Amino acid sequence: MVNASLREGRLPPSQKHVILTPRLKKPYFDAGDLNNNYRPVSNLAFMSKVAEKIVVEKLISHLQEQDLLP
Repeated sequence: MVNASLREGRLPPSQKHVILTPRLKKPYFDAGDLNNNYRPVSNLAFMSKVAEKIVVEKLISHLQEQDLLP
C-alpha cells in the first residue's frame, strides 16, 4: 500500500479518515468554555502513520545524499 501510495502520490480514501476529539487544554480550565479551553486531537489510521514515516525517511535520505540539509 505504501509503494502504491508513493507511485500515485496519494493515500487511498480509506486511509484519509480521522477521528477528531476535543481535549481540555488544562485540567483547571472551564469545561463550559468551548471556544478557548479545548484543543483538537486527531487520531489517524495506522497505515497512514506508517506511510508518513516512510516518506520522511526517504525525504531525509534524499536531502542528505544531495547535500541539501543545512
